Amino acid sequence: MFWSPQPNAMTGIPRKPGAINGGFYQSNDDPLSQCPSVVIAVDDIKAAMKKVEEAGGKVLEGQVPGKPDEIPGVGLYASFIDTEGIRVRMLEPLPMQSESDD
Repeated sequence: MFWSPQPNAMTGIPRKPGAINGGFYQSNDDPLSQCPSVVIAVDDIKAAMKKVEEAGGKVLEGQVPGKPDEIPGVGLYASFIDTEGIRVRMLEPLPMQSESDD
Protein backbone atom coordinates (compact mmCIF):
# COMPACT_ATOMS: atom_id res chain seq x y z
CA MET A 1 0.00 0.00 0.00
CA PHE A 2 1.37 3.41 -0.81
CA TRP A 3 -1.32 5.73 0.56
CA SER A 4 -3.84 5.56 3.35
CA PRO A 5 -5.65 8.19 5.45
CA GLN A 6 -4.59 8.53 9.06
CA PRO A 7 -7.55 7.53 11.25
CA ASN A 8 -8.12 8.36 14.88
CA ALA A 9 -6.36 5.57 16.81
CA MET A 10 -9.31 5.04 19.17
CA THR A 11 -12.25 5.17 16.76
CA GLY A 12 -10.76 4.23 13.38
CA ILE A 13 -12.62 7.19 11.87
CA PRO A 14 -10.56 9.40 9.52
CA ARG A 15 -9.39 12.57 11.27
CA LYS A 16 -10.29 14.85 8.36
CA PRO A 17 -14.07 15.28 7.93
CA GLY A 18 -15.29 13.96 4.58
CA ALA A 19 -12.41 11.49 4.21
CA ILE A 20 -12.96 7.77 3.78
CA ASN A 21 -10.94 4.80 4.93
CA GLY A 22 -9.09 3.03 2.14
CA GLY A 23 -5.83 2.99 0.31
CA PHE A 24 -4.05 2.43 -2.98
CA TYR A 25 -2.10 -0.74 -3.71
CA GLN A 26 0.49 -1.72 -6.31
CA SER A 27 -1.19 -3.43 -9.24
CA ASN A 28 -0.23 -6.95 -10.27
CA ASP A 29 -1.18 -9.50 -12.94
CA ASP A 30 -3.80 -11.31 -10.84
CA PRO A 31 -7.09 -10.95 -12.79
CA LEU A 32 -9.05 -10.78 -9.52
CA SER A 33 -7.18 -7.60 -8.56
CA GLN A 34 -7.95 -5.78 -11.82
CA CYS A 35 -11.21 -4.21 -10.69
CA PRO A 36 -12.38 -1.75 -8.03
CA SER A 37 -12.71 -3.26 -4.59
CA VAL A 38 -16.34 -3.14 -3.53
CA VAL A 39 -16.89 -3.93 0.16
CA ILE A 40 -20.40 -4.49 1.50
CA ALA A 41 -21.06 -4.08 5.24
CA VAL A 42 -23.12 -6.94 6.69
CA ASP A 43 -24.57 -7.55 10.15
CA ASP A 44 -23.78 -11.31 10.20
CA ILE A 45 -20.96 -12.39 7.90
CA LYS A 46 -21.50 -16.12 8.37
CA ALA A 47 -25.16 -15.78 7.36
CA ALA A 48 -24.14 -13.58 4.41
CA MET A 49 -21.56 -16.17 3.28
CA LYS A 50 -24.26 -18.83 3.37
CA LYS A 51 -26.62 -16.65 1.30
CA VAL A 52 -23.90 -16.11 -1.31
CA GLU A 53 -23.44 -19.88 -1.71
CA GLU A 54 -27.22 -20.48 -1.80
CA ALA A 55 -27.59 -17.87 -4.55
CA GLY A 56 -24.94 -19.53 -6.72
CA GLY A 57 -21.91 -17.44 -5.79
CA LYS A 58 -18.60 -18.82 -4.53
CA VAL A 59 -17.04 -17.71 -1.25
CA LEU A 60 -13.27 -17.55 -1.66
CA GLU A 61 -11.10 -19.30 0.87
CA GLY A 62 -9.39 -17.16 3.46
CA GLN A 63 -6.85 -18.16 6.06
CA VAL A 64 -9.19 -20.89 7.35
CA PRO A 65 -11.39 -22.43 4.62
CA GLY A 66 -15.09 -21.75 5.20
CA LYS A 67 -14.50 -19.07 7.84
CA PRO A 68 -14.17 -15.29 7.52
CA ASP A 69 -10.79 -13.68 8.16
CA GLU A 70 -10.44 -11.43 11.20
CA ILE A 71 -8.97 -7.99 10.62
CA PRO A 72 -7.85 -6.84 14.09
CA GLY A 73 -9.58 -3.66 15.18
CA VAL A 74 -11.82 -3.70 12.07
CA GLY A 75 -14.01 -6.82 11.96
CA LEU A 76 -14.60 -10.03 9.99
CA TYR A 77 -13.91 -10.12 6.24
CA ALA A 78 -14.62 -12.46 3.33
CA SER A 79 -14.42 -12.27 -0.47
CA PHE A 80 -16.68 -13.97 -2.96
CA ILE A 81 -17.27 -14.31 -6.68
CA ASP A 82 -20.84 -13.48 -7.67
CA THR A 83 -22.85 -15.31 -10.32
CA GLU A 84 -21.48 -12.98 -13.01
CA GLY A 85 -17.84 -13.62 -12.08
CA ILE A 86 -17.28 -10.35 -10.22
CA ARG A 87 -15.21 -10.39 -7.03
CA VAL A 88 -16.95 -8.65 -4.15
CA ARG A 89 -15.93 -8.33 -0.50
CA MET A 90 -18.01 -8.24 2.65
CA LEU A 91 -17.19 -6.99 6.11
CA GLU A 92 -18.91 -7.44 9.45
CA PRO A 93 -17.46 -4.36 11.17
CA LEU A 94 -16.75 -4.18 14.86
CA PRO A 95 -19.11 -1.86 16.75
CA MET A 96 -18.06 1.78 16.47
CA GLN A 97 -16.57 3.39 19.56
CA SER A 98 -17.40 6.97 20.33
CA GLU A 99 -14.70 9.40 21.41
CA SER A 100 -16.24 9.34 24.91
CA ASP A 101 -15.70 5.56 25.24
CA ASP A 102 -12.04 6.15 26.24
